[in-house]
Amino acid sequence: MFNLLPQEDQRTVLLEYRFRLAIIGMFFSAVLWMIASVALAPSLFLSHQVEMADRAVVGTLEKEISLIASDELSQSLSSSNKKITALSVDAPAAYFHELVSTIISDKIKGIKILGIDIRKADTGSKDVTIAGEANKRDALLSFIKILENEKGFTGVTVPVSDFAPVTNINFSVILKTK
Repeated sequence: MFNLLPQEDQRTVLLEYRFRLAIIGMFFSAVLWMIASVALAPSLFLSHQVEMADRAVVGTLEKEISLIASDELSQSLSSSNKKITALSVDAPAAYFHELVSTIISDKIKGIKILGIDIRKADTGSKDVTIAGEANKRDALLSFIKILENEKGFTGVTVPVSDFAPVTNINFSVILKTK
């Protein structure tokens, strides 16, 4: 097909054609954007409402978690304190072998130790009972004086009946420890 229009008119027509095509494209884009906005608006509002509800739930859960964490922490601390209390044992003032070695080292000539009985008293101290035999009354009296001077014992008790015989005295001495 032959084009009978001059070049200048052809350019003007082509320019008008492209201009009208651009306007129609923009018009359809605007219409499409408006339709999409109207179609997506309910979803946007619903999403906003869900987000607000989720934030409220998250806030509640964070508060609950912090309360649970602090409660668990206090429970953990109290159970740790109970374990520490259960496992802590006050060191005794004197151990069994120390008491026996003290008594044996204080023994003098003329004293035979036949038995040593150590029992824990209600007050936390220990009661030590020494059973033995003394040659003379003077040896028993000296042994008792030595035990009274020991720093580890708070009290020495000897029945008066142990001093009745003069020789071959069977005695029983009760010592209290700290």
